[in-house]
Amino acid sequence: MLKSIDNGDQYDLALARVYELMQKDIKENTADFKELNSLTILIMKYENEYYPIPKGEL
Repeated sequence: MLKSIDNGDQYDLALARVYELMQKDIKENTADFKELNSLTILIMKYENEYYPIPKGEL
């Protein structure tokens, strides 16, 4: 399992794996559930760093 996403290739692999996991009927507290949760957090961190959403003017 990935511990961090450090480049675009790892990011693409993580997105593909999340897609695979979301096609399953995952139950809470299973290995697949934990993997999906972990990957989601890693993807969010990567996206926040490399694809930030600009803050709008108020």
